[in-house]
Amino acid sequence: MTTARLLSDLDLLRSREFPARSERYGPLGSGRGFHVAALATGEESAEGDGSSREEAEEQCEAERYGPVALLPRAGASRT
Repeated sequence: MTTARLLSDLDLLRSREFPARSERYGPLGSGRGFHVAALATGEESAEGDGSSREEAEEQCEAERYGPVALLPRAGASRT
């Protein structure tokens, strides 16, 4: 998943209203005050070329923390 796609998916989740009760739709879950989504899974990032575990962990960390730096802080107004 590219960073642009990840940010697009996060924006979509942020724009959704929270349901009154918990709901689950495949990899998505929502409830009062939260949305949960599997944005990436181990199966999607597995490499068939025998890449080392350390390389996979580094990639995962970069994909996890990179977009966080681009998101506005909680409570900041959206424009």
